Amino acid sequence: RTMIGFVNPLAACGITDARRRSMICSAKKPRGFLTDGKDEELERIASEWRKKQKRQEEKKTIKKGKEEKLASQQANRSADKKKRNSSAMRNGGSGAVPTSRKNPYVEPAKSSGRTTFKPEEVAGVRFGGSFTIDIPRTRVPEIAFIGRSNVGKSSTINCLTGLKKKVAKTSKQPGRTQQINFFILSDAEEQDLATLVDLPGYGFAKIGMEDQRSVEVFLERYLSDREELKLVAILIDSRREPQATDLALLNSIRQFPCKTQIVMTKIDLMTPSNLSKNAQAFAEAAGLTDDDEDLIFFSAVTGQGRGLLWQAAQEAIAMS
Repeated sequence: RTMIGFVNPLAACGITDARRRSMICSAKKPRGFLTDGKDEELERIASEWRKKQKRQEEKKTIKKGKEEKLASQQANRSADKKKRNSSAMRNGGSGAVPTSRKNPYVEPAKSSGRTTFKPEEVAGVRFGGSFTIDIPRTRVPEIAFIGRSNVGKSSTINCLTGLKKKVAKTSKQPGRTQQINFFILSDAEEQDLATLVDLPGYGFAKIGMEDQRSVEVFLERYLSDREELKLVAILIDSRREPQATDLALLNSIRQFPCKTQIVMTKIDLMTPSNLSKNAQAFAEAAGLTDDDEDLIFFSAVTGQGRGLLWQAAQEAIAMS
């Protein structure tokens, strides 16, 4: 209400009674109550948070979908592998799964035909392929290397070639080699001289029991039936005391017709006294006598023992 002679300033400004009552109620809000402006800011923050939560949920959904897809693919590969193993066993194979890598190996068109050669004649080396079953013939002498995982097989092969090209790949992760790898040596006229064979390691191989058995089967077949195989170099880590797995391997390989040669590797990491101690302990544990072959002390770093290992290989080739 307005008194006679008194002008209401709110009415003079065009503010209705309803708006005036709303303003009075707003003025009575307790101290600290959110104003309209602060409500908008809070809503903006809440909206951004909800969007962020939604993005995180979408990422989790995508990640879960990828994991489920990967698990499904792995299950399918495992099922296919078991199916191929079963098929190979029914067909009289070893049960091992052939390599899926594109095989670059081609049987040599030109073979030197010689039974002996000098290491200095080696002018080239090429990767011949990775195999488990159905290994093709190389028509040249083969020198195989076997030993505990990370004993230095690849380093020994690279050192033995005498070339700067490192054809055998080395790895710090043990148990990576699960196939038979061939490295073919040739002379200056590109005639094949010999093949260095990297056999699967043992002891630390991180593969399942079924795969381990498959490896054992195709290894036994290779060692027993391979006509080209002239020498098997059994590599022993000189830093370790005699290992049961090394001794068991030595006894197993001696049952095959191929000649063997024990090589103590990584001697550059040993003092002469400790090297002599470990070598003597291994000889006693293996039951080696004076009539057995001498141990070859080898270092892929310094090249020590390279000539003796080549000499043992040439003698084995000449005797066959």
